[in-house]
Formats: sequence, C-alpha cells, structure tokens
Amino acid sequence: KRPVIICPARKTYTFNSTPGYCGYLVPDSLMDASATGICCSDISVNHDLITWGNTHTLRGSVIPVGTTIIQWWATSCLSHCNSDTCMITVTVKDIDPPVFVNCPSGSEFVVGLFSNSCEGGALWSIPVARDNCSDVTVRQVSGPSPGSILNVGKYTIQYVATDASGNTASCGFALNVVDTEAPLLVCQPN
Repeated sequence: KRPVIICPARKTYTFNSTPGYCGYLVPDSLMDASATGICCSDISVNHDLITWGNTHTLRGSVIPVGTTIIQWWATSCLSHCNSDTCMITVTVKDIDPPVFVNCPSGSEFVVGLFSNSCEGGALWSIPVARDNCSDVTVRQVSGPSPGSILNVGKYTIQYVATDASGNTASCGFALNVVDTEAPLLVCQPN
C-alpha cells in the first residue's frame, strides 16, 4: 500500500532571520513532515533542502534569506517504491543591520588652521561596514566631505550603511576646526 504523507500544519511560513545568520536557524521540528502506512518501518520521509545534510528533519538547518520551496516525500519500497509528496514555502526576511567596522562614533577630531589662513582642512578614512548577508553601500549623508577647506567651527559628519535588504546603520562623529594661530603684533618703532 502507498504511504500517506502528513504535511506540517501550515503550507507557508514567514520568519525573520536569526541574529548572526544569513537565514533562519530552524530550532524545532515544526516544519517536518511524517507519514503513515501499513508497514511503518519501511517508510522513509525526506526533504529536498540540499544545504542541510540531515534529509529527515529541518531542525538545525539554516533556511536562506528569500523564499524557499521545500518538498517532502514519503517512500515505501515494500510495495514497488510508492511515494507521496507535499510542499511548504518558507520566506525569511533579513533583519540584521550592517555593522560599521571602523566608525569613530562619538569622537571629536580637532584640526588646526592652515598657516597664515583662517581656514583648515581635514582628511579622514571613510568608515567601512560589513553585513552578514550581502554587500553594503556606505554613503555620507551630512557634513563636509573629506579634504574640504573649512572655516573655524564645529561640523557633524554622518555616514549611513545600507544592505541589500534595506537595513541601515549609522556612523557619526564631530570635526572641530580651531584657530591655532597666535595673533601677530606689529609694534611701531621707538
């Protein structure tokens, strides 16, 4: 007799990504299928999630970000290898924001003026960010650009990193251009 597969309770699942993973780490057997038949010892239940080595359960697997269709099938070879199948759809949304690697967050950089000038300039390393799932775009959203000639005063520099899922992180620091030139006194002779 043909085995009868018992699908998971739902056909579609939606999860947020597990922190630190580019996907959902399956904690239990909620999405596992089972089967019934006359000779239960001969029935094998397997799935086709090729990234996971245990084909009998999804527990412990990492389902990648995006939509994954997983097929389950139950097979019994006592009666000419009959089988029964069902499918589930799992959607995983990446919620982990990028992380800045070298953000001098909260820092203030003090820059002196150019000699004989009321202006100063500063160069800094553009912050770098990484993400657990995708490439990251880093862009400056406020403040002067590196190498700008600036008047005396304080400036706020802000960068934003965005990953492929639209998650963002920000990095901000201050630049203080100070007058370091002593005044020059010209005295009259005698």
